[in-house]
Amino acid sequence: MALVSLAFSVCVMIVCWPQLSSSDNSCPCPEIPKLNLTNLPQQGCFKIGDIFRYKCKDGYLRQVGTSNLIRCNDRGAVPQWSEPWLVCIRDPRITTTQPPKATRATTTESRTDISHYSISTSAITSWK
Repeated sequence: MALVSLAFSVCVMIVCWPQLSSSDNSCPCPEIPKLNLTNLPQQGCFKIGDIFRYKCKDGYLRQVGTSNLIRCNDRGAVPQWSEPWLVCIRDPRITTTQPPKATRATTTESRTDISHYSISTSAITSWK
């Protein structure tokens, strides 16, 4: 019985030892890299093959032709995130200048002041 117990203990140590001595591989991917003009990335546990989608800050949009997705890849000994290829540009629909204030249109009538003119009338009559 002691021999079986000893053999079982050795077997358990051989099978389990690498798992006990290695670091926790349940979250192998590093932190998501920060990217300019994007919201701070969420932190958490990411595995190989997981995808993260960046979001541009308010007032900015993803430039056409760039991607906001990155993936955690197993590249050799150390997993890493793919290179981000996102460019955030200012939203062209948002203007930074104030629109002109609405003004009330006023019309002025042109009137001639005739108070300083004198009008005289003369009648020519002939008396016969």
